[in-house]
Amino acid sequence: MDGRIQFTVQFALELMAQGDGHHLTLAPLAHRVGLSPSRCAYLFKLEMGQSYQSFAHDLRMKQAKDLLSNPRHGIKEIACRVGFSQAHNFARAFKTHFGQSPSEYRRTLPVRAEP
Repeated sequence: MDGRIQFTVQFALELMAQGDGHHLTLAPLAHRVGLSPSRCAYLFKLEMGQSYQSFAHDLRMKQAKDLLSNPRHGIKEIACRVGFSQAHNFARAFKTHFGQSPSEYRRTLPVRAEP
């Protein structure tokens, strides 16, 4: 694989991982890395083996799972933090992705002692 492609995709991954990376749609991301959206999508899939949309969705779901481990974060807050405007859309996506709702997943976690 061309080193420039790897660098470009790595830069895109770093942008996605920063704070609001899960809110970054393909067009602004492509602009930030200096490519057209179609070229960025093509290179992303070539390098990562999955589409940008699929990767971004997986990233959002993993972030949500991490946030659910902290009982101080409500489901609605987590939904918003990972880029969903409606908690029920988040819950549906989470259940489709992991096979259980956010609440069901949270109940499977060990109880954390309060500091």
